[in-house]
This record gives sequence, C-alpha cells and structure tokens, in this order.
Amino acid sequence: MLPLLPPSSADTMLGRLATWLRLVGADVVHEREIAGSELLRRAGVEERLVLTRDTGIMARNVDVPRLFIRHDRLADQLRQVADAFDITCFEPFSRCLRCNEIVVDVDRDSVRDRVWPYVYETNERFRECPGCRRLYWSGTHPERAYARLTDMLGADVARAVFRRGRGPTIQVRRVLRASAGGGARRWRPCRPVEPPRRVADAAAAPQDAPSPRASAPRADRTAC
Repeated sequence: MLPLLPPSSADTMLGRLATWLRLVGADVVHEREIAGSELLRRAGVEERLVLTRDTGIMARNVDVPRLFIRHDRLADQLRQVADAFDITCFEPFSRCLRCNEIVVDVDRDSVRDRVWPYVYETNERFRECPGCRRLYWSGTHPERAYARLTDMLGADVARAVFRRGRGPTIQVRRVLRASAGGGARRWRPCRPVEPPRRVADAAAAPQDAPSPRASAPRADRTAC
C-alpha cells in the first residue's frame, strides 16, 4: 500500500503539476518566483515534502524530504507522483486551484450580484476561496478533468480519485473584486466563459472581451 501524499511544496518549474494535485484535493503550495533556499526553509518549517526538477535543490544538505521529478511532460510527472504516493484519498475540487486554500460553502443569495444570472439560476451550491475570493460552482470542468486524468493515469486511478468526491463538484468562473482605487466594486471576468457557448469558442475569445449576453451587468461594472 502506498503512503498518502503528504503536504507538499512544488518548485517554480512544477506549476502545472501543483495545479493537478490540488485538483484531486492534495495540499500543494507553489510560488512562481521563490529561491531554492527559501523553498527548502519554508518546507522545513511547515513539514512539507518538496517536489522539484532542480538538481541544485536535491543536492543541498538539509533535513527536508524531497522527491526529484524526472520528467518534463505533465502526464509523466503526475504518474511518477502517483507511483510513489496515494493520491486517491483526497476530496477532488476541495481546494482552490489558484492558491491551495480549502474552498468553503457560501450562502447562495450572497453571490447573486457576483455571477451571471444564468449561473445563479442554474446552480444551488456555490463555494468560495477564503484567500483569493474566487467563486466555484458546478460545471463541465469535472467531466473534462476526469477524462484528462484517465488519459494520464488510467481509468482505475481516475475512478478512485473521483469516487472520493462528496456533493457537487465545482468549477471556477468569475470573481468580484474591489477596484484598485477603492470605492465601487467592479466586474472583471477571470476567464471569458459564457454557459451557452462551446468550450472551444470560449477559450478562443480575447481575455477582456465583453460578454454578448443581453443580461450582462451594467456598464458601471467592469472587468477583474
């Protein structure tokens, strides 16, 4: 039986691996810019395993557990971690994919002005990241994630991972933030997704493109 993947820290080269491990529910911190010495120091203080592609980090004489990721491709990286540790005992979609915080349920009425009317009307459950305030709700992302995980790790592992999920799985769309200068709150789409549109069309849209929906927020609410 494989040991459970412990809380981990991924180095600057392993951002995609960190995101996918968070998706399955694992506790994995990642910063885009951090020195190897600082990464090891924090991992030691927080008792984390370091996942790294950096041979220099592996060579340092410090009492911090490390796993050297041998591969460049995401699928191979994830497979190496899954071969060394059990990643099927977490709750998928329980963590923010951006900052690793555990998402929490929020009152549905409290998000009415933070999401598009279509999203509010078709979803009963919403979650929020207490760190970055990103909102999550049920969508098509879990199905796509399951298919991708099946491709990377095989159907047995994918089924074991998603069997742990409780309640509706969650997909991020948009978040409402305060404007940079304080004052009125403004809309900013974190990604240009419209529910009626195909995923391919949404991915191809410019990031700051305005929504064509007639029910879009008023003009005094602009993008985040």
